[in-house]
Amino acid sequence: MIPLRLFAVFGLGLFAWPGHSGAEDSGARRLDTLLFAHSVEMEDVDKAFRERIEKLNADYVRALEREAVARQQAGRLEDVLALRAEMEHVEEFGRPGEEAYPDHSTLRGKYAAAASDIERENWIARRPNLEKHIGELEDLKIDLTKAGDLETAVEVSRHLGDLTASLADQAANPVAAGAKRGTSRFVDEVVTDSPLHSGERFSDEVELKPGVYEFSAPVVIGDPVSGDPQPGTVEIPPGTTFRDGEMLVDQGTVTATESLFSEFDLAVDLGGSFAATACLFDRGRIRKGGAWTVRNYSAKWTFENCVFNGVFLFPLTQRPNGIKMTECTVIGVDIPPAEYYDTPVKESQHEWRQVERCLFVNCSIPESVLLMTEDCVFENCTFVPDIESVEPEKSARITLYFRNSPVEPPPGNNRVVFKGEPSLGLRKDFGATVKHDFSLSKAD
Repeated sequence: MIPLRLFAVFGLGLFAWPGHSGAEDSGARRLDTLLFAHSVEMEDVDKAFRERIEKLNADYVRALEREAVARQQAGRLEDVLALRAEMEHVEEFGRPGEEAYPDHSTLRGKYAAAASDIERENWIARRPNLEKHIGELEDLKIDLTKAGDLETAVEVSRHLGDLTASLADQAANPVAAGAKRGTSRFVDEVVTDSPLHSGERFSDEVELKPGVYEFSAPVVIGDPVSGDPQPGTVEIPPGTTFRDGEMLVDQGTVTATESLFSEFDLAVDLGGSFAATACLFDRGRIRKGGAWTVRNYSAKWTFENCVFNGVFLFPLTQRPNGIKMTECTVIGVDIPPAEYYDTPVKESQHEWRQVERCLFVNCSIPESVLLMTEDCVFENCTFVPDIESVEPEKSARITLYFRNSPVEPPPGNNRVVFKGEPSLGLRKDFGATVKHDFSLSKAD
């Protein structure tokens, strides 16, 4: 679950229409004033709920402390260290971590339930101000249209479209930001007799039945016999869970739809590909497997409308992995640097270096990776200044959109410029529409 966020107060001049001066355009000044006043009102509403989250964090830490004392008295050093690491994570980041510790499922579940209630009540308190703000913008749009200030009226209309869409979406699902409709119901039946359970390389075509899949030994898809490769084709249907196992797509294709990969190790070698639509990836690994490579994009990965919790593709170097990623949400990941050959700007625009209209939350992201992004939104992220290390061959300008956090792009260098804009300025869909609440679903 994504913790409670605050709408940032960006300041008066930020929302002005490009090319307009507030001193010259009364319509633009009126719009700036409405936007700023609304952000201040929302900050006032959020203050009480922020204090509740802080109290929840304090209660959670006290529960961890009690558990640590009990484990210390029992002489369980590893347990004590794990509990202390969780306490340090909460103190540093203001939310639970991802690493396991004794009874983490129960304690994190209680935290998630309480945080969901706080977030829902925050939405209920916010809604009247949001509806009032929409009414004010509607009136302003009419006034500006009558006065002939059509340019600013169009800007107001754009804000209205974003706000009304947000209102409708939150009304449908007010619990977790970024968690929307679209996930099928998962099947609880454990499957133990599929062709993938044979322990042999799978070189055939199969559509699995929905259910829970666990494997005691690595599953290998395809048999790249010299001169006569035998590919495998696996279709993973909606409602399926893969957990606590390992799969290597050595030769062939695996496609997955509306499925969950929990603590699962996914690897693709040269000659293999993996494509996921509306899937959830909860921790585990996503990586290049095997030893075979070519110069460009040996393993190919396609993700559309997926959610990544604490896991991301590794490495982001050009030889091992190619990625096409569209409208996905990435939560709590330290993303590895991207590497290029001789022309980073040109290479970052290749079809297998595509990261479009994605939402990144609580992530650490190198500038070299930002070079691959287009129309992406960032919430409470930090940026690693490494653009100098890839030596861009020409100028480039990358726009980053920010949601519920300050509009502060990384510095870039004399060739690559990163520009920051509020997410309201992105008139496109972004992020996944898959409903998720990872902290309630994690198992010991």
